[in-house]
Amino acid sequence: MSSLVRLTYGILFSLIFLTKFARCVPFHPTKRASEDKGESFCSLHHPGTGEFYDLSPLSRSNLSAKGDYNVSGYDYGVNFTLNLCKPVTSNISNYAFAGDIPSPESIGGFFTDERKRLFSIGETSYQPYFRGKKLIMELENGSICPSSDDLRMRSIISFSCNRDPYASSSISYIANVFDCAYFFEWKTIHACPTVKKETTLNPFSVFLIFCTVAFLAYFVGGCMYNRAIFNARGLRQIPNYDLWNSMLSFIVDFTIIAFTSLGSCFNFRKPSGIRLGEGTMNNMEDALIDDIDTNA
Repeated sequence: MSSLVRLTYGILFSLIFLTKFARCVPFHPTKRASEDKGESFCSLHHPGTGEFYDLSPLSRSNLSAKGDYNVSGYDYGVNFTLNLCKPVTSNISNYAFAGDIPSPESIGGFFTDERKRLFSIGETSYQPYFRGKKLIMELENGSICPSSDDLRMRSIISFSCNRDPYASSSISYIANVFDCAYFFEWKTIHACPTVKKETTLNPFSVFLIFCTVAFLAYFVGGCMYNRAIFNARGLRQIPNYDLWNSMLSFIVDFTIIAFTSLGSCFNFRKPSGIRLGEGTMNNMEDALIDDIDTNA
């Protein structure tokens, strides 16, 4: 195999490696929250495409002026209160907890009846997941279901991408199963795929990688070409060696001149304390001339 062919293969393999290294969004398979601890808060990557989804802007805290999300139950007869990735912020101390709620401070969604009883429809969940192509958030371990002695209420929220930047997030109650499992649909722009900022290459990094590849192709290719065609050895293998050598010589000469000029701008003294001024130099010349005349 000739040197040029080896060079071509080397450049191709280098480009393939740098392309893999510079991918803006790496592939991270996404699992359920209980199985995957590597994802960020309330966000995930799609397990197939690697696209990034961030639902954290939908989460509301106690400091939020908007408070929890209120969802109409329509003909179901009750309205629902939800929060995402955080417990509800509403004051629930005035209600009687129904259905043996295990952790009232962790309620992610609830509804109340006319008797002021509060039913939890699931505890807070901090990690969404994908089921097929659907982005899902599941709230589990709520109040005990009325039709069972051991099953507990849960909620499943299905997110849909709404790319209208002027439309606000909308949550719709869909249905329930035996007053035990509740289904909601949440349309929001935050359910649309984005690029994760922490893994994005900035323009400077892309430019640096491009320059590195170009330099490697120029330097390695030039060395191989000079070695194979002109039988060059040593430093002469460097492409455009005479040009780089002259540039280096110019830089060295310019540095020496610059330091010399800089030294002449200051009034330096010898270690002996003798100042080398114009009069001193004249006296030294006169003394040398007298010595020559005496010797003659």
